[in-house]
Amino acid sequence: MSVLDADERSRTMLRTQAVRDAERGWALGGESIIEFYERGREEARLTSGDGVLEYERTCLLLARHLPPPPARILDVGGGTGRYAAWLAGLGYEVTLVDPVPLHIEQAKARAASGPSFEATVGDACALDCADSSFDAVIALGPFYHLPDRNDRLQAWRETVRVVRPGGIVVAAAISRLASLLDGAHRGITDPAFWTIVERDLRDGQHLPTDDGRYFTTAFFHTPEELRTEASDAGLIRASLFAIEGPLWLLDDLDVRHASPERWRVLMDAIERIESEASAMAASNHILLVARRAGQSNDALDVRPLVESDLPFIAEMTLLAAFPPGPLPEGARGKPRVVRWTQDWGRPGDAGVVAWREGRLVGAAWCRVQEEAPVQGEDGPLPEVAIGVVPEERSHGVGERLLNALVSQAAQAGQSALSLTVNAQNPAHRLYERVGFVLDRRDGDCLTMVKRAGCVKS
Repeated sequence: MSVLDADERSRTMLRTQAVRDAERGWALGGESIIEFYERGREEARLTSGDGVLEYERTCLLLARHLPPPPARILDVGGGTGRYAAWLAGLGYEVTLVDPVPLHIEQAKARAASGPSFEATVGDACALDCADSSFDAVIALGPFYHLPDRNDRLQAWRETVRVVRPGGIVVAAAISRLASLLDGAHRGITDPAFWTIVERDLRDGQHLPTDDGRYFTTAFFHTPEELRTEASDAGLIRASLFAIEGPLWLLDDLDVRHASPERWRVLMDAIERIESEASAMAASNHILLVARRAGQSNDALDVRPLVESDLPFIAEMTLLAAFPPGPLPEGARGKPRVVRWTQDWGRPGDAGVVAWREGRLVGAAWCRVQEEAPVQGEDGPLPEVAIGVVPEERSHGVGERLLNALVSQAAQAGQSALSLTVNAQNPAHRLYERVGFVLDRRDGDCLTMVKRAGCVKS
């Protein structure tokens, strides 16, 4: 695209949004939504307070649900490129579109100085992209900046059009109660604000004051409205998550963020309630994850572990380390958990992940621990851990993972692998099928070893 083409597209986006605002009576004393963002506030929004909570929780959810890199990702309404840069750094091929010319300038500057990605002016309702050209589409802003339902459905249909059959669509919305909770928390007494809140609660239409106070023109969803819109556009298997839950209202988020332990506790608390309807209602933002209907590759794929998989590995560690049910307090920081992923990339670290339909469903990995359960001829043997999401258990996922890990270890020159398992855990039968044999038994603790030279079929 030439500079002239880009400038013309920017002018077209401005005209298009201005027409939408004028037709529906949403102009803010002459200021459109795009002009609101041309003030330059977005660049720093995700770097402090509830913004950094929103960013880190969204990254965690994206890492959990996006297909593995180097998948092609379209970031619709991607703002100044913070998410695009993060995804590009993980190895994704990212294209960002946004209607705000200033955002594109800032995104291009970010892409030029860090992980590279494409950035261009674009309209969520008319994406200049080929059909089925992306493995996943993320839209973390458009659906709350399109107050008219017909416009939102058009944007939904565009995301469906450009993602491949079976591909992932991730979209964010602002919760219907956001203004009410924010105003009550901050003690706002301005009658004009509470008039806005009344309209928010009645039909989701957020209309700021004529002089542009209290955000910009927007639509605030209920969880069911968000799910219904996605379904009406042809998306299937939708899941909803509270991004921040009620904890975005805490006054000391920056202080907590400066303390890794306190921040970990906060993030863990939100994750425990992220799927609860009450948490979505009290959250500032809601995230929807769904798939485009149509043919897709339902087969299980297994590939080597990469750095972007580490958040998922941390989740699988918790599954392997604790029995089903609520996690004990501070579980994520316990030594028997962090020892599996801390400083990943040491000699002897190896792993594989399994994914189905664009979603990670299991992992097996190994590393040499300081207190290795088995000593080999050349030193301590790497110890194995494995985790599979509950709904995929008893479907052969664990066996595929372990066989792949054994092959990877053999190729890396490892002579054998070890693991420990409780004798009452039926998983020991899986390990026997793969070829692990008993090395010793201490009470109910079984230590098993598998030579890495062959894979048992």
